[in-house]
Amino acid sequence: MDKALFDGIKQGMKQAALYADAKKHGKSLPPGLREHCVQVPGQVDVKAIRARMGMTQSQFANTFGFSLSGLKKWEANVREPEAAARILLRTIDRFPDKVIEANRT
Repeated sequence: MDKALFDGIKQGMKQAALYADAKKHGKSLPPGLREHCVQVPGQVDVKAIRARMGMTQSQFANTFGFSLSGLKKWEANVREPEAAARILLRTIDRFPDKVIEANRT
């Protein structure tokens, strides 16, 4: 393993331990550590997002890694996407090219 990579992972683990300790004991975060909060959207109009992108259900599912059957259920309001999927869908809606680029193999 590359030393710089190892050192980065080691530093991240130290910061995670400091963060967990501060949260557990009700302390403020140590200098240099930040907490990021993500607002989870309550509802997402999956069909509208897909339509704005001009994709079929199959294309959208394949492009962004969703199961086709799950996508169809979301669009038919049979099921609601989980919180992480709603966050991803909102990100896809706002920055589709960036999401595609970030997930290219």
